[in-house]
Amino acid sequence: MLQYEKLKKEEIKVASELAARAYFDYIYITIFFPGLKERQRGLARFLAINRKGNFKGSHMLTARLDGRMVAEAALEPPGYKQPSVLKFILSGYLKMYFLTNWKHLHAFLAKDEEASTPCHDYQKNNPDVWYLSMIEVDPPFHGQGIGTQFISYLEDYVRQHGGKTMVLFTNNRENLSFYTKRGYELFHEYEITHNGQTMGNWSLKKSL
Repeated sequence: MLQYEKLKKEEIKVASELAARAYFDYIYITIFFPGLKERQRGLARFLAINRKGNFKGSHMLTARLDGRMVAEAALEPPGYKQPSVLKFILSGYLKMYFLTNWKHLHAFLAKDEEASTPCHDYQKNNPDVWYLSMIEVDPPFHGQGIGTQFISYLEDYVRQHGGKTMVLFTNNRENLSFYTKRGYELFHEYEITHNGQTMGNWSLKKSL
């Protein structure tokens, strides 16, 4: 049985390392950070900075199995405001310039903003919409139904907090199939190209 809890601030490092394992070979990351050493140095750190900067504004939730964190997610509620540049700097953002190629980092941030824009626009233009900005299952626990159970919990969580719709985006066809089988409807799609590589970008919604 999975147990669900809010992420504690002192657990940010553990959650970020889990997410880094989940994203390490994911095209959305590798297309911008092709070098293994760069991802090894900077990915977990970048994810930790993101969580620190968003900690108060987002709802960060975890799934645990026998006390071990096996999945984590971040939900942005209606009215969510992006943290200021100063907040990210205070969370350690400048250190990323020593861990990654700054051109790679800037390209990723620009494309990430572009990729998430359909979800953000849908959230702004419709009532009671929550945006699932991140969800990861630790790779050793893939194939055990944890993602299915966790997404159901997140949907219940949104309902309990007054949400009527949840939106998210993915760049992986397997993930696209996972969500559509669970009642998510595609509302925007396009292709992202970077350095001669192309990946899909699918934005989905589900009425709760």
